[in-house]
Amino acid sequence: LADVASRWAARFGLTLDTRSKAERGDRLARGVRLGAPVKAAPLVLTTGVDAPTALRAMVSNALAQVLGNASELAHEADTPPEHLHQLRVGLRRLRSVLRELATASTELRPEWSPALAQVFGRLGSARDRDALAQTLLPALRQAGASGLELPQLAPEPAAQVALCEAETTALWLALLAFAASSGQPGPGAAELLQQRLDALLKQVRRDAARFDRLDDTARHRLRKRLKRLRYLSELSGSLFCGKAVRAFLRQLSPAQDALGAFNDVCVARALFAPQGPHDAMAMFALGWLARERDIAIVRASSSLKALRKASPFWNRPAQGRAASN
Repeated sequence: LADVASRWAARFGLTLDTRSKAERGDRLARGVRLGAPVKAAPLVLTTGVDAPTALRAMVSNALAQVLGNASELAHEADTPPEHLHQLRVGLRRLRSVLRELATASTELRPEWSPALAQVFGRLGSARDRDALAQTLLPALRQAGASGLELPQLAPEPAAQVALCEAETTALWLALLAFAASSGQPGPGAAELLQQRLDALLKQVRRDAARFDRLDDTARHRLRKRLKRLRYLSELSGSLFCGKAVRAFLRQLSPAQDALGAFNDVCVARALFAPQGPHDAMAMFALGWLARERDIAIVRASSSLKALRKASPFWNRPAQGRAASN
């Protein structure tokens, strides 16, 4: 089916739309143009599942979030920012799975990861700028920069254009075909997941211990690793003790929030830096952001200390329930 769809897409310029005719007809009847943004759904894996099967289930789970939002963005105009945000989250989850579980299947194609990174990059930074407008900009104005506005960015390629291109449709179909295939059985998923989660936590703890001495590039890398640790924990959590998984994720949240706040300051500084020498208001913003950066580093360091003591949940398998994928 995927092969036929790929040929039709190439021949007739088709793009993938996961919204059914019934769903679109119901919207028309109710006078609703758009569906709600599609968020990540829980994944339940069968106890004892092998690694290739778990990988395909995780890819399928992430694709549901990606394609649900991509279908709205590709085929509807003036889509709210939340659809784009959830699409970006879904792509991060999908890329994390392919990166961390690359050894789980020989059927993974090496070109998928860079292709997904390219799609992600073409979605633009509008969401990041919207977040700054809601958080740091009001704080800057309250601090005295009453007339301050975020600098204008160069026009970005529309997300709709990137999502409607033939290469993007071919990528979606290839990933769907992989997720739906039976594949070859392999070793248990739990063992591989324990290895990958252990490795990620070790890297996170190492950088958390020296966060105040890292440069901003290394701090950004830590933030991305922490996200991958969270995504892989959520996707694999059904194989382990639920209470321990929830406790671990609660310990991740403060560090993620603190690193997100630090990243917002870094993004804002990069936005105002070109205007600083010529604009007094931008210079004020840069001075204020320099102080906020120091505060954000202290807060992040404090949050990361607790994370360094987090108890790994992957040493405690799930018990007392039947599960299915």
